[in-house]
Amino acid sequence: MGRRAIIPGWLTTKYRVRKVLPYHSVYGLRLSANLPVPGLPELPPAPGSDLEVHFGRFPPHWEQMRELLQSLWYVSSYSDEHGDPVLTVWTSNDRGAFRLVYSDGVEFVVSGDGRHIWSVWPDALSLEYATGYLLGPALGFALRLRGEVCLHASAVAVGEQALLLLGPSGAGKSTAAALFAQRGFPILSDDIVALSEDGPALLAHPGYPYLRLWPDVVKALFGSEDALPCPQPDWDKCRLDLLRESYHFQRGPLPVAAIYLLRERSSDPAAPLIEDMPGGSALMALVANTYASNLLGKEGRSREFGRLAEWLGRVPVRQVTAHTDASLMPRLCDTILDDCLSVCSSPMVET
Repeated sequence: MGRRAIIPGWLTTKYRVRKVLPYHSVYGLRLSANLPVPGLPELPPAPGSDLEVHFGRFPPHWEQMRELLQSLWYVSSYSDEHGDPVLTVWTSNDRGAFRLVYSDGVEFVVSGDGRHIWSVWPDALSLEYATGYLLGPALGFALRLRGEVCLHASAVAVGEQALLLLGPSGAGKSTAAALFAQRGFPILSDDIVALSEDGPALLAHPGYPYLRLWPDVVKALFGSEDALPCPQPDWDKCRLDLLRESYHFQRGPLPVAAIYLLRERSSDPAAPLIEDMPGGSALMALVANTYASNLLGKEGRSREFGRLAEWLGRVPVRQVTAHTDASLMPRLCDTILDDCLSVCSSPMVET
């Protein structure tokens, strides 16, 4: 199937490409695009942006540029049903750009400074489908190229502070965030949390206003796999819209109060359990759950290691063991909240 090299007619007709570019805020960046980004609220027009997204286009002078993007950078250990790597990344010798190619045909080119992203996809797929990759790996890639620290985590607002739920894929970050959302707590971000410093505070920035949940999680939390929509027919995950009634999306950054590392679940009757983490173990947990650290190089990883070590002096890191019984999952929220009240340096106010 062919990939879109220019914005096709059906795309401009459906989305009405405008003279005034749509703007969005995501991961602490002001983003402009040639089309509205599905799933992101729009911002009022204003001069300037931190990052530009170009849908349905390759970069200028693509034929010459493609010849330079021949250095293999990364091959995913996960394969599709045909045995092909889910993601392959190439770069140029000077690291001036990166080309991300997914096995389903979606492609991104990310400039080396993390200020431009181009996206193309096969005819059979859609803008909404490609956006699923954009709001996750592609933007995560760009953030790392810009030197931003990103964790594999979900972030929940409790009062005027944020709790981070840390862990690799499958750890239950989104499930725990959904439990908090059901109880009325605003959600800042799902899967990727971008961090920055504001004086002594460590800030977590909002991502996109929905959670992506596996069907079995939807069934456990909402009673039926069909309780939440699946935006695309061939998507594996359902979407919990945080802009709908009874849910809340935190639109501004918040200081991080505590970080909770989700461990493998246990059948121990005492679960959920929360334990302190020694400094060395906590630091290794943060390092292991940073996003795309191989982009940084040896010197960049060394600097980031120092930043993470310094942050441990500001924010407690705790490890959480949830129960294997899904019916006991709601207890996890109470356990985390009670623990944070006892270990956080600043008082928290529940919503």
